Amino acid sequence: MIALVKFEIKKIFRNKVMLVVLIFGLLLNAFAIYTNDKMNSSNQYMNGKFKVYQKIKGEITQEKYDYIFNCYTKVNDLVEKGNYETEKPDVKYFTGFVFGDRTLFKRFLKDYQYIINYNDQIGNALKLAKDNLSYYKNPEDISLNKKFIDTFTNRGVSEYYETTNMTNYLAHDFSTFMIILLLLIFVSGIFSEDMEYQYHQILYTTKLGGRQLFLARIMAAMVLTMLFCLLFYLEDFAVYHKIDILEGFLNPIYSLPNYQYSSISCTILAFDMLSIFTKLICLFITVYIIALCSLVNKKVLISIVTSFVIIFALLYFNQVFLNPFHFVDLKQTLYSYQMISIFHTYLPSIIVYFIGILIEFICISIIMYKIAKKRGSEKHVSHYPMGIQKNYH
Repeated sequence: MIALVKFEIKKIFRNKVMLVVLIFGLLLNAFAIYTNDKMNSSNQYMNGKFKVYQKIKGEITQEKYDYIFNCYTKVNDLVEKGNYETEKPDVKYFTGFVFGDRTLFKRFLKDYQYIINYNDQIGNALKLAKDNLSYYKNPEDISLNKKFIDTFTNRGVSEYYETTNMTNYLAHDFSTFMIILLLLIFVSGIFSEDMEYQYHQILYTTKLGGRQLFLARIMAAMVLTMLFCLLFYLEDFAVYHKIDILEGFLNPIYSLPNYQYSSISCTILAFDMLSIFTKLICLFITVYIIALCSLVNKKVLISIVTSFVIIFALLYFNQVFLNPFHFVDLKQTLYSYQMISIFHTYLPSIIVYFIGILIEFICISIIMYKIAKKRGSEKHVSHYPMGIQKNYH
């Protein structure tokens, strides 16, 4: 079985077209990151940003806050008075220009103020939730407010790291869509190609042509999916790390402004790993969908079109409850505090979705295995080419 899987994988990688398309996909993904996140950032601006960042990153202190606030106030006053140079860079400014410094310090000040004020914001929300406990008598409302209090109590951020690039990195989904397109191209013919060229008539007569070949091809497609994920997600990290500051993975996820009301408390690193894992589950389900379409279509082109329509319909309606493609855009689930009531007990929506997707994956896996078992039990009238009969006398 292992040898058969290796053979199917080697067969895929002998396809030079696949390598060309894969390289093109990686280049397109890198280009998408650069165009979306580095359009307005010159090298001079980035150098100035890095110098200031080295002074203020790490432990949050009043001294660092005063430094950012005073620098911003100074350059902002210069801009408002119109006393600045716009044509030639000035070495007294970190970015070379007073406008650049004002933009730079304004962003840092906003990030720093968010972290400093986070405890107060959460404190106000907790006070409201505690007041609701004495006001509402409905068991579900009481459970919801208690869960909110348990979730947000003892939250706090003690260190500052640049947030904009990290937020963009976590929100980048283009690489996942590229992987889906590559799977559509290279997995759609996994079974239909045999039927289109009538290879299946020969394969079914062999010892390994039924269940084992079916499972080997599915497993090879899974390995291909994991390889695509490894290449594209490593590229995401490398490119975002190259174009801007990407630090603070051990900070809590709610240290990023977009995730301040996240229903789970974990590090940014844990969230990133969870996001990659859930995307991998969705991509495995994608492989199953494509394989099923390939089973029922005798033409590769029809298999590609059918798979494309089904997958992108699921992607379009990805916010539908328990849609297997919901986790392709995991960030939307954590941008706000979302809870789901299960038997009068509130659970974070991300946990409910995750369990649901795992159950769907297991169910589809069982279906695929039963199909493979059925193929292995198929009885063939003859192991000889059509039209040839063996005579027994």
